[in-house]
Amino acid sequence: MKIELMTTQFELTPELEKYAHAKIARLVRKVPRSVRREAACIVTFSQIHKKGVEFNTCSISFAIEDTQLRAKEMTQHMYSSLDIAVVDIATQLKDYVATRPGRGIRGILRPLVR
Repeated sequence: MKIELMTTQFELTPELEKYAHAKIARLVRKVPRSVRREAACIVTFSQIHKKGVEFNTCSISFAIEDTQLRAKEMTQHMYSSLDIAVVDIATQLKDYVATRPGRGIRGILRPLVR
């Protein structure tokens, strides 16, 4: 899986970069293994100053096969905006996995075993 971090009007710190990679790595585990290699994630951080207040924006774009999953969050703290955007993407990813056709032999046998 390809993970790319980008910034706009913001200097990316090593701590934030490490934190973002850890958060996205947790999302990768939820992606089906058959499409993991082709999947790509772009995380964009930016800062906006409005009326003397600093707003931090985190935008995540997750591309899997023909599907684009996107989330964008604006808060006053960069880490919290990343956390909220990751939760939104995780919810979308869960819905995507549920709608995929076929889940292999285990998906077929699971209702029969119970």
